Amino acid sequence: MSAPSPPYPAHLRRLLAVLASGLLFAGCGSSGEPPGTEPGAARHALVIDAGSSGSRAHLYRWRPLDAGLPSLTPVRDPEGEPWTFEIRPALHTFAADPEVGAGRLTALLDASAQRLGGAEQARDAPLWLLATAGVRGLAETDRTRLMKAVEEHLDAGPFDLREVRTLTGEEEAAYAWVAVNLVADRLVSPEVETLGALDLGGASTQVTFEPTAAGLGGFELPTRPSHHLFTRSFLGLGHDRARASVDSPDCFPPGFPLADGRVGRGAWEPCREAIRSFLEESLPADAGDPDLLPGVPPLEGDLVGISVFRYTADFFGLGPRLVPTELEEHGRRHCATPWLTLQAQRGDDPYLETRCFAAAYIVTLLTDGYGLEPGDDRVHVAEVDPGWALGAAAVGLEGRSATPAP
Repeated sequence: MSAPSPPYPAHLRRLLAVLASGLLFAGCGSSGEPPGTEPGAARHALVIDAGSSGSRAHLYRWRPLDAGLPSLTPVRDPEGEPWTFEIRPALHTFAADPEVGAGRLTALLDASAQRLGGAEQARDAPLWLLATAGVRGLAETDRTRLMKAVEEHLDAGPFDLREVRTLTGEEEAAYAWVAVNLVADRLVSPEVETLGALDLGGASTQVTFEPTAAGLGGFELPTRPSHHLFTRSFLGLGHDRARASVDSPDCFPPGFPLADGRVGRGAWEPCREAIRSFLEESLPADAGDPDLLPGVPPLEGDLVGISVFRYTADFFGLGPRLVPTELEEHGRRHCATPWLTLQAQRGDDPYLETRCFAAAYIVTLLTDGYGLEPGDDRVHVAEVDPGWALGAAAVGLEGRSATPAP
């Protein structure tokens, strides 16, 4: 249940309803197309997610309504999917050469401007570059130098630069929570119960929900009215970082050739034990705390799993709920299947070698880490992964929504 809050003003109820309905039905018609594809020009916004594995551009279309409040939908590609453009390697890998890292972002700006029809269409589109766990993990001096170079480069680009900064883990988690609840149409009334968000990225994992207990909602989301959220981010416990740290043959299918000459064994229980040891060594639990992740209270209400949670559920054909016991059943079977057999069956999957570990890691994270019972069915799989960038755009544009279109 949502924490008690003042009644939503009528104008915000309309805004959130428009945002939610627009996102839910963004695939219909041409709502995601650039200006000129339908009567009435709309404005656009660009969010660059400088993540731990790469930098991604996300374009959103927003249209003022009668009271100057925007509707918001992702710009879509010709196949009807949300348009994104990604470059690798990640921004944080250029800490020693900030100007080169900043210069590489030109590809994102050019692709985004081209998608909108050119630099003239991009000129009035606000731009946020928000960095996450990769940049967050840099030394402060390296991070400052890198982000300064990025800001100077983007300020000279075709978009209307609004902000360049590194998100805290809690901010990233809160933006994911906004995106999840907008898409699920859960922000139209204070009486509607909101959903929690579970995010598993490459470098970190986050949990966010709106608690009913007083004193737990320590993060205030800057919306009108504000939402008080419980949110925790665990840097270093993302899927990619964890897999590199565990590095056990038990977490690879039998016969898979590891780089150091070892061969995968596909042993489910030893793999989970190796994961538990990694978690215990990374974040020792508080004394008397039965869970491995300290400071996380019992999760409330239904939750939505995004990023690696969703990718893994999709691979194993699970959904609309991600139940630990069901994922374990599929994971055990997959991990025990010889590598050559998996290649013959699913060889088109570029992440095939990681699926055994992902299943074991998620089961362990949900049960031993976040304290869910093995049969708990409260985690939903996002049908469309909205990503935290959509939440960031919604919060950022709320501050501009009173400005009417020219």
